[in-house]
Amino acid sequence: MNAFEKFLLLVKVSLPVLWIGPVLVFFGGLVISGADISFLAVIQLLLLSLPYNLLIYGINDIYDYESDIRNPRKGGVQGLRLKKEQHAFVLRWSLFAGFIIMLSSVITFNLTNIIGAILAIVFSYIYSAPPIRLKVHPPLDSITNGFIYALGPAIMGFSFGGTLFEMPVKAYWVAIGIIGMHAFSTILDYSADKEAGDRTFAVVFGKR
Repeated sequence: MNAFEKFLLLVKVSLPVLWIGPVLVFFGGLVISGADISFLAVIQLLLLSLPYNLLIYGINDIYDYESDIRNPRKGGVQGLRLKKEQHAFVLRWSLFAGFIIMLSSVITFNLTNIIGAILAIVFSYIYSAPPIRLKVHPPLDSITNGFIYALGPAIMGFSFGGTLFEMPVKAYWVAIGIIGMHAFSTILDYSADKEAGDRTFAVVFGKR
């Protein structure tokens, strides 16, 4: 692959249709905090688009390989079926994306921002990657998504105008909503996950 083809692969892995989610949550936290929109805030907002989604879905696509090759939803807007020879390349850039996000947090010298970034990055990794791989340990799989998609980005945004202890209760209600949405979404991949031996929420507790 040439450089453009490699970049295009990373973009596709990051699922562009889902970039808006973490960005909106971060921006919501920023607005609720009452902070001005600073240069660092804009940088982090941008990093929560392609780079953050590459971290989430790049790691996931690598370790969900056995499920993905059985999943008819894969191959379009729902994500690629990565080839094994692409795993090392995607893993390297996914981890680099996580590193850049963490670096942007460290240079804020803001403890609340750093805590939010750690929650977002660590849970994005251990949700999919062994030896922990929380995806196959329900209900931790769904709870983890509350941190990945809601609390992590929200805390990072809110940190520009407030501390962790000042986070509004509504942020935690949003996280609980995300947890419920994830649990429900595991039904969509029930058959592929079950055949691959992945004990997701739906596989363990049943579709009903």
